[in-house]
Amino acid sequence: MTRPISRRTALAAATAFILAPHVRAAGDSLRERPLHVIVPFAVGSPGDRVLRALAPRWQALTGQPLLVEHRPGASGALGAQAVLQAAPDGHTLLFATSDVLVNNTALFRTLRYDPVRDFRPLARIGPVPLVLCVPATLPVDDLAGFAAWARGRQTSYGSWGEGSHAHLVGEMLLARRLGLATVHAPYRGLGPMLQDLAGGHVAAGIGVPPAVAPLVEAGRLRALAVTGGQRSIALPDVPTLQELGHREPVFGLRQWAALMAPAAVPAALAQRLESGILEGFAHEESRRVLKLAGFESERAGGADDVRAALAQDMALVPGLIRALGVQPQ
Repeated sequence: MTRPISRRTALAAATAFILAPHVRAAGDSLRERPLHVIVPFAVGSPGDRVLRALAPRWQALTGQPLLVEHRPGASGALGAQAVLQAAPDGHTLLFATSDVLVNNTALFRTLRYDPVRDFRPLARIGPVPLVLCVPATLPVDDLAGFAAWARGRQTSYGSWGEGSHAHLVGEMLLARRLGLATVHAPYRGLGPMLQDLAGGHVAAGIGVPPAVAPLVEAGRLRALAVTGGQRSIALPDVPTLQELGHREPVFGLRQWAALMAPAAVPAALAQRLESGILEGFAHEESRRVLKLAGFESERAGGADDVRAALAQDMALVPGLIRALGVQPQ
């Protein structure tokens, strides 16, 4: 005779059924093998805050620790390669920006990864606009004022690297659209560039709201315009370049970041990883951190969002890099 199932047993079984996909999301997570997320930049990037917010949510869902490992170098290419060299068992993921996934394809002669062929997308956060800034000591209040001040002067503008989104926007706006006599000053990272910009060593610079907004609030920088089709939630008083009449596709460029697995990770496992990551990002604390970090959406998108963003940027960015004459390494 079949014994009746108690309410407690039924509840436990239902809970196990609901949580099982997440608990199994990284294969043998019950044995507490950590999930390693490789960030191909130095400590202190906006992605650090986002992953720190995700880590406790992930462990609550899966029982698996999430560890962040920084592998800077070669414009993010070293970190991307490290993920591809790891076993495709779902325990090693890449947290990469659009620069790493898109721009690098035109910046390296022999890039050892293909962002579409070699990686399986899981989740995307962002986008975040780019911000044109000047030192607060400069006697200008807006983009038109800066253009008037800069005409007849030899100036420079800073970015976080040759061939980056910041370089493309700065060159196309300042040199080509406004016709200013300006020279690109590439830095090894956003932090050093903003430090020199605030000190007046370059006349303008391109940053992102998470890094720029505190310097604007402190009265050290003045933000003149942002890319994209809407104003930044972190800098709501700053107009978009489109509002100012600059509607070329390059001025719609925004940064985004994605969590990627090696392409050899099985599809079913990737789907469980995606589901768990999205659930972790949907938590109230994760959404709060995304908003504080300046991302234009408080919710993460799934694999399809990554594919769409990749396709859109791949159709525009590599061609712009080549058009500017940036020589691949």
